[in-house]
Amino acid sequence: MMEAMGRFNDELRDAGILLAADGLKPSSAGKRIAFDGPGRTVIDGPFAETRELVAGFWLWEVKDMAQTIRAYGTMLRLVSIHVHQKGLK
Repeated sequence: MMEAMGRFNDELRDAGILLAADGLKPSSAGKRIAFDGPGRTVIDGPFAETRELVAGFWLWEVKDMAQTIRAYGTMLRLVSIHVHQKGLK
């Protein structure tokens, strides 16, 4: 899978879509910070609920959601992704 993702990243870069991409360390290396008014609680990983942890990210520049869906369609559906648009526009 990693080889396929590497090739996919190369395709995105060559198409001028990929701005940044990286994997993330496991939750055991992370912290969760919760704020409650002026106080905060820091919880060390690993986290019990790992079913939906983010393992990495891509930052793409595309003209619209349709281009995103077309570009991701070439990934052979190896992983599922969540798509978030930047900004408040």
